Amino acid sequence: MPAILVHALNNGMSVVAGIVRYAATDTAADSVTVGMYVFWLLVGAAATIYLLVKKQLYTPKPKWHQTRKPQPLASAWARFWHPGMIVSFIPLVVLTIFSIQKL
Repeated sequence: MPAILVHALNNGMSVVAGIVRYAATDTAADSVTVGMYVFWLLVGAAATIYLLVKKQLYTPKPKWHQTRKPQPLASAWARFWHPGMIVSFIPLVVLTIFSIQKL
């Protein structure tokens, strides 16, 4: 879930920069982008300080993590290459081939 939120914020910042670039100048768009990055950096620092004060920055590891054995490489590859991954990988390969041919 956090990766989705980071991705959404990053895409949102790109959209805002594109709109500002369209409506104003490149310099204004760069300034807005830097301002957004500074804003999120300050929000992240404030959240970290808040969690440190509340002593909730670190969470204990679950017990299953301590007793879990490392998995063999073959087992990990078998789970990675399930049919859903293969089917979604095929269009990526085909579109890449088409884009290379256009160049």
